[in-house]
Amino acid sequence: MSATKPLIQPNAQNEYRVDAYGRLLDLLVLVYVVGCVRTLSWAHRTNSPISRTAKVSTLIVPAFALMLWQLPYRAMYQSSFDRVDLDSVRCYQLGSNETSVLLHCPDTDPPRNRIVPRGDQRLHPRGVVESMFMPLRLSQPTQ
Repeated sequence: MSATKPLIQPNAQNEYRVDAYGRLLDLLVLVYVVGCVRTLSWAHRTNSPISRTAKVSTLIVPAFALMLWQLPYRAMYQSSFDRVDLDSVRCYQLGSNETSVLLHCPDTDPPRNRIVPRGDQRLHPRGVVESMFMPLRLSQPTQ
């Protein structure tokens, strides 16, 4: 695999939007935490009871939001693979060993992952690295 910058969409503006979304989410979580701390300190000063459920959810909500932000990291930044064609079908080489190649062909009916012998005549390397989430109309044309 080549060391190119992977994108979930083919334009560089998408990466900027994803990073801006992450910064905005971080800011919102920070404001949420500050608001929760101020509310808890106010409740402590006024001797107002706060339920255990409210206290637990105060911790769970920002943790869950940050977890949802971090989980798609691999899909966003590590989704580029070598483009190959299996006959005229667009595929991506996910891995290989001495005898076979593991392909993901997003435009076919399930199952989309296929194991093909390395010397298969239908296998044509394209010489490009693309995100496997790239729409077919924006992908390198199959010749």
